[in-house]
Amino acid sequence: MGVNSANTSRFINTGDISMYELIKIEEKDGNQLINARELHEKLQVETRFADWIKRQIERARLIENIHYVILKNEKNSEGRPQKEYALTIDGAIHITSMHGGEIGFNIRDHLISFRKNPLNFLSKSQLFEMALESEKEKERLQMLSNEQQKQIEQLKPANEFVNNVFKQTNTSIKIGEFAQVVKIPDPKNPKKLLGQNKMFKLLRHLKILKANRNLPMQQYLESGYFEVKEQIKEGIDKIFFTTYVTPKGQTWLHRRILEAVG
Repeated sequence: MGVNSANTSRFINTGDISMYELIKIEEKDGNQLINARELHEKLQVETRFADWIKRQIERARLIENIHYVILKNEKNSEGRPQKEYALTIDGAIHITSMHGGEIGFNIRDHLISFRKNPLNFLSKSQLFEMALESEKEKERLQMLSNEQQKQIEQLKPANEFVNNVFKQTNTSIKIGEFAQVVKIPDPKNPKKLLGQNKMFKLLRHLKILKANRNLPMQQYLESGYFEVKEQIKEGIDKIFFTTYVTPKGQTWLHRRILEAVG
């Protein structure tokens, strides 16, 4: 797996101060890295660093972005640019094993132990920080769970509506009957349902129905949400118009009302 050489980093301290003095491990976005120049100093190598690191990469057959990364050029104390290398745990183990000697083997064993269980090398403050981050994550997940539960509760009226609609025939229903089917709580009195007259008033306010009439606005009629049927009552020479909500309009209108009263 490649190494991410992003800039954000922190040092991993060890529980044993002598081990920490032995070598420092720097974490960069989840990758544990060791400064190759520091390793060169800890191993007390007399060869010039630039020559030594190139030789180690060649001898150990290290692969860039797997065993080491090349950092941007830094300036030394004399103001001259110098190339910096960061080694992965595996890369450093290869180099220290080949170097040998008491210091080399001590650093190697230290790195092997770290690779097996990095938590053992965290300081108390770092463990405390991890615990805090864990608690924050638990709180975030709990808030997410509560929000999901809230959304489920909000969907219950919609589910009840769907069940009620399935009980009806798959045809249009009178708009007056629609209020009885959807059973939406009255926003001013949640213990009661939104009655027919209040629903008509709300739909006129939303400009879904025409003012002072229970007939739909032309745009919603053309959208297929409503049908208007003519009716003639016996004995009365007059035509009446009745508004019906289509199956398509029933789900749309239910959602619009919920949004308005929610």
